Amino acid sequence: MPESIPVESRAPARPFEGPRLREAGDSPLAVEPVLDALLRRGPDLGAAVLAGRAGGSVLTGRLLRVAAAGTAVYGLAVGLPGGWLQAGATAVKLPLVLLLAGAVSLPATWLATHLAGRPVPFARLAPFALHALATVGLVLAGLAPVVVVAWLSLSGPGASPWWVYRRVVLVGLGVALLAGLVGARRLLRGIPPLAGLAAAAAFGLAALQLAWLLRPVVGAPGEAVLLRPLESNGLAEALRALGAAVLR
Repeated sequence: MPESIPVESRAPARPFEGPRLREAGDSPLAVEPVLDALLRRGPDLGAAVLAGRAGGSVLTGRLLRVAAAGTAVYGLAVGLPGGWLQAGATAVKLPLVLLLAGAVSLPATWLATHLAGRPVPFARLAPFALHALATVGLVLAGLAPVVVVAWLSLSGPGASPWWVYRRVVLVGLGVALLAGLVGARRLLRGIPPLAGLAAAAAFGLAALQLAWLLRPVVGAPGEAVLLRPLESNGLAEALRALGAAVLR
């Protein structure tokens, strides 16, 4: 008879119950438990929220702070080429863009889950979407140095300020797109693909237009400008910037 191959016995995985949010002496403003959960067991956190095993105002508040803080760090990076005033303004604008776009796209996502035959209660969908936005904020903060390095690398002797600006815009858009894809992947783990597609389309269009309304968000050459009058729209401008960067 062939020899039996020993199988290593393993203890069953402990079900995820959500981050330990209120330990003794733990401040409700602390975000370390949520950071640890997002970085190490993000999909498990999302599943726990959808199943009703994690949630509540404490978790929602901490996810909100992580999303806002991470996006603010990224805002400092993309606004820095325009000076410290522009960087500070962008650090305020971009969290507003992220969170308002998430709020605008949430009803469309909720409706899409119903149309796809897998309805998610709104009370669970909101913190679940917020956990995806917090993931986006973490990725943006982690990749913020890439934007700064790109700006410093492109700003060599003789480089036209507007030539540098257009390419920094593309680098910033690339980082934002990558962060959005990571957040979308987290979102798609808990909702149907049709709902995920609807959420991505609604969020992307809302974020692009909100960023256009609150522009500039990338530091442009010259004097810092906090807000510009509305002209054209965000999608048309993004396509124009892409064409200008590629063709010139």
